[in-house]
Parts: sequence; C-alpha cells; structure tokens
Amino acid sequence: MPRIVAVALFAVLAAPAAAGPAVDAAGLTLADLAPAQLDALKAEAGYRIGVLVTAVQPGSPAAAAGLRAGDVIGAVGKQGVDSAAGVEAELAKPAAETSLLVLRRDAGGRLYSTPLPLRPAAPPPAGAGRGPTGRTYRHPLGATFWHPADWAVADGGQALVLTPPDARTGEETYLITAESLAGTAISSVTDPAVGAYLDQQVAALGAAFRRLGPPSALRGAERPVAIHDYEAAGAGGAVVRARAYVALVEGYGLALLAIGVRDRVLAREGVLGRIAASFGFSQGKVDPALVGVWDFLSTVSIRNDSPFENDWSRARMASDRRVRMWLGADGTFKRAEIRHTIAGAGGVWVDSGEQRTEEKGRFSAADGRLYLVWEDGTVSAFGYRVDAPAGAARTVRLAGDAEGQVWEEAK
Repeated sequence: MPRIVAVALFAVLAAPAAAGPAVDAAGLTLADLAPAQLDALKAEAGYRIGVLVTAVQPGSPAAAAGLRAGDVIGAVGKQGVDSAAGVEAELAKPAAETSLLVLRRDAGGRLYSTPLPLRPAAPPPAGAGRGPTGRTYRHPLGATFWHPADWAVADGGQALVLTPPDARTGEETYLITAESLAGTAISSVTDPAVGAYLDQQVAALGAAFRRLGPPSALRGAERPVAIHDYEAAGAGGAVVRARAYVALVEGYGLALLAIGVRDRVLAREGVLGRIAASFGFSQGKVDPALVGVWDFLSTVSIRNDSPFENDWSRARMASDRRVRMWLGADGTFKRAEIRHTIAGAGGVWVDSGEQRTEEKGRFSAADGRLYLVWEDGTVSAFGYRVDAPAGAARTVRLAGDAEGQVWEEAK
C-alpha cells in the first residue's frame, strides 16, 4: 500500500519528465505513447499513430463524447496524431464538432477503431470563474497525473511534494507517494487492509490523529478513489486535517496526502480531487543510449592487520563480483551475477566457489534517472550518465543510495 512518508514514489516519481498536456477545454489528460508502443500499433493496424488518454474530467466534453482512460486517439478530424501536443493543437482549431478516431480493444483483445464526436464546451456565463489550467506530470516509469500549472512539483526524497503558489509555510503540505501491491491480496481501494495500513502510517505522523469515520468515495472519478480523513488538535487550538486520496493503478497504490490546517486543506478540496481522479499509468520511457549489454566488475580484498594478531591468526579475505546486465529496447532487463569469495586464517581457507544468481524485470530511464523494477515489485533507483570517449568502450556511471558504479559496454 502507498506509504505516506516512508517510501520514494516508484522509488517513485522522482524527477519530472516532459509529457503531454491536459487539454482543459475538452477535459482530457494525455500522454505520448512510447516508441515501442507506436511500433506495435503500426505492426498491428498499419499506421504509427496514437496518443494515450490517461484521464477524463467528469462532466467535460470528452466525457460526454464517451472517451475514457485507456483509449488511444489515432486522429483528430482527418489529421493523424502521434503526440499529446498534436491533439491539443488540432482541438484548438475552431469547429462546431470534431470527430476523434479512437482505438480500443474488444473482450477478445482485438484492436478496433470507433469515431466519437467531440463538441466544444459551452462558454461560461458572464462573470463565471474557470477551473485552473494544468499540465500532466509523467514519471519515467509511467505514472501520470494532472496538476494545476502554477503548482510546483519537486522531489522530496521520500515522496513527491506539490506546492500551491499561495501555500502557507507550516500550515499545509501535499504529497504523492506510491508502493507496489506485489505480494498482497489487495485488489480494491475498499479492502479493509488499505484503511488499516493508512491508520498505521498516519499514526506515525502524530499519535493524536483520529480517523473521522469510514472512507468515502471520490464522486465523478473514472476509477475508484477512496478518501480517508483524520484530525488532530494543533498548536493554538487549530484543527489539523490529514486527508488521503487512494487509487490502485496498474499494480501500484497511489496516494495523494494533504496535511494542514483544516480550513486550508478543505479549501483545496476540488483541486485535490481532480489530481487524484487523474492518476494514470502508461508505458515508461526508455533512453536508447542505455539499451545494450553492460558489465560491472569489482574486487574486494581485506586483511586484519591488528598488532594483537600473528601470522597464524591474522584473517584475510578476497572477493570477486562480476555482473552483466542486459537492457532491452522493450523496457525489460536481465541481470546475471557471479560471486566468488576466499577467506582464511591460521592456515585454514574456505572457498565459496562461484555463486550465480539471475534476476529480471523491467526498467525505465529518462532525464538522468534509471529505475529497475524487479519481479517482486520492488524498485531500485539510480542517477546515470552515459560516457562515450573516443577510441574507448562506452561506460555508464550509476549513482545509488549506497554506492557509485561504473559499467562498461560488453565486448
């Protein structure tokens, strides 16, 4: 379940990545398809076009047309589109009605297309306000969500931090976190285990927090979103509200947590609900520069040079570690490791022999951040840089929490 403070978002949502815009007039949130997805569409349908719909705003023209999250827009009018910016540009053209060619799959998995008429929204009454314009945040691993354009998004180390332009320091905090559901039986936001986990996490923030009844459902959202509310007494008699919006997306629990003075949090209820309702997922990014086979070699030698030891009792150890990693253009990886350790003292030596392990999973990489998602759902995150010196093999420098590594392209 989504940890509120104790986990990074997908180690997760660590670095902003460019993504398609939210087309506010139509109520669409879009994301570009990865090159591999476009290639697959071309192989199956004969054309390399398509833009993924990650969310549809309730009550919008897009919702009225029948669009839903997971649809792929292949054309706007007679113009094929392969980017979210292209859809936005075509919909910006004045028209009484625009036909969208939408690609879907039937119950048997077969691809089919259907035209949907999109009519522009009626102009608001004179003096009526307009909802905030926004943009789509897309993490390299594929998680997406909409947020107001003037809200800052930053990596907080263990969560993504959203900051409104008029936020009051010390009075309100907004976080997005996620955690893999692998190894759990959770398949619904109404599972009691979700509430029990949140109770634990909120109690860790402050023992004074008390739950305000059972969770409620976010109305108008395309996928189920549960709202959990907690309150505690704050300094100076203020009431502190903790509100968690929780959704399950592609095997992950995503949570938007708002913590602050009750009136401040409740005043942003509409925007927070829209952010949570937009949670989506598309295929992650793959940096072509990382695709290939890479080798890593390390040797560690240790000797106990204590003056209290003699040649008979002084211990020695040497260990070799050889790792090869295959990073595929399809976003999958395989990692094979061989370890060999010899240790001894007092004339007695122990040889471990070669110990081999193999692991695999999927990966995403963009903007200098590499994410390895292992088969059990855990995530390892690294900063990376690819170097290609003239006349020498390419190298990849990885910087993780525990160590830095230099990998060389396999010969």
